Amino acid sequence: MLCTKVYQLNKCLHGIDAFYEIELPDISLFVYPIGAVLGKANYSNYFLVYQQCGIGSNHDIYPTLEEYVSLHPGASIIGNCVIEKNSKISAGSLIMDSNLEKDSVYIGNTLSFVTKKSHKRLSIWE
Repeated sequence: MLCTKVYQLNKCLHGIDAFYEIELPDISLFVYPIGAVLGKANYSNYFLVYQQCGIGSNHDIYPTLEEYVSLHPGASIIGNCVIEKNSKISAGSLIMDSNLEKDSVYIGNTLSFVTKKSHKRLSIWE
């Protein structure tokens, strides 16, 4: 009962939906997380999320996020995905039931997308 109340208080105060059963990484940063919904997934350290992002399942299969993954405003990761180390999901993008190689930037959605290589790590973690 106490966990549910703390969860609801956090949701009201910060506008982020991260249910108490979700195991978020020890090292993460929420930048203005209004409207973010973080569901079940395998999270890793150095996780960065902006506003209106979503992470969740597709047919009860959850994504895996390796270290240094960032979701930019409005980005979503759904279903059977492995987002490898040092990858970025660009603003407004949706990746569903697909993998993303390390050091990549994903732009677009499941029907029309582009990936670019980017070996540069976000300066916030350095």
